[in-house]
Amino acid sequence: MDRRDKLPGRNLKNFLHSFLKSFFFREKSCEDVVVDASGKLDIGEFEIFQLSYEAWFGEEGEIKFLEENFLLYLNAGTIPQWVRHYSRNIILEYKSGRLDKNSPRFHKFDRKPHSLLMEKPGLLNYILVAGFLAVIVIFIVCFSMSYIGIAGKFLK
Repeated sequence: MDRRDKLPGRNLKNFLHSFLKSFFFREKSCEDVVVDASGKLDIGEFEIFQLSYEAWFGEEGEIKFLEENFLLYLNAGTIPQWVRHYSRNIILEYKSGRLDKNSPRFHKFDRKPHSLLMEKPGLLNYILVAGFLAVIVIFIVCFSMSYIGIAGKFLK
């Protein structure tokens, strides 16, 4: 052991240097690559799994198989090679300026609205606000009727 290592602050300096270096200059983990790719496309991570399966195997994957792999990714950080490869390609396309995130090939698994209310959220908001106002008006009318009834007894 060198005498300089025993000096106060020397080990702290090394610790801080290695900590800051690892914090600011860390390499992206595989999980970060999937999150980054989904962010670049404005889609969910599960859709990255769907798109990557189709790109790798040439057909749509079974939902059960994709869900099993997605749960492994969420719980254990295990990412299949086809997802990692697809995600890295998306990031490379983005860096080269060739990525069109609005391309239909990236949005083929987007969820379709199931009802008129989900299709038009303004209609749902209108119905909720109108219902809330109707409840308030009914409460005010009932309260005022009971209050007038009580006050009317005192006026007689």
